[in-house]
Amino acid sequence: MTPYPKQILTVDELLKTYADAGMEISDCTVARDILLEIGYYRLRGYSFHLYNHDTKQYKPGTSLEYILSLYRFDSELRNLIFSMTGEIEVTLRTRFCDVLLQSGDPLIYLDAAACILLYIHNPEKETGHSKIGYVDLMDSYHCSPTKYVCP
Repeated sequence: MTPYPKQILTVDELLKTYADAGMEISDCTVARDILLEIGYYRLRGYSFHLYNHDTKQYKPGTSLEYILSLYRFDSELRNLIFSMTGEIEVTLRTRFCDVLLQSGDPLIYLDAAACILLYIHNPEKETGHSKIGYVDLMDSYHCSPTKYVCP
């Protein structure tokens, strides 16, 4: 087995690397808790733009609190986006299932030859209402619209 080439550092040693590189740390106890909760390497990604690789120093005024605020902002934004994309995913899966089941065959999804083309268009043209969209069922063998299935 090949030995690991880098030295494994404790949380206190990792905090020292931040401080030695010029990062301001106002409360070492809180900073230690932050590294134990989030991790040095995860937080480090939020500080790359403030780090000069030539001098191995952070830009003056860089603080752990600022890096933590970037991390928290990113976390909140990610959670917001994931919650929205989760709702979209459920809606699309439901629409696809409804369209597939219009064939009358509950096992149609197992038939690779029945590749149903779905076309989602803008219902505002016809109704003036903003909805997720109607779905046209396209005959996979003839590629021609057959009917509206989700009014």
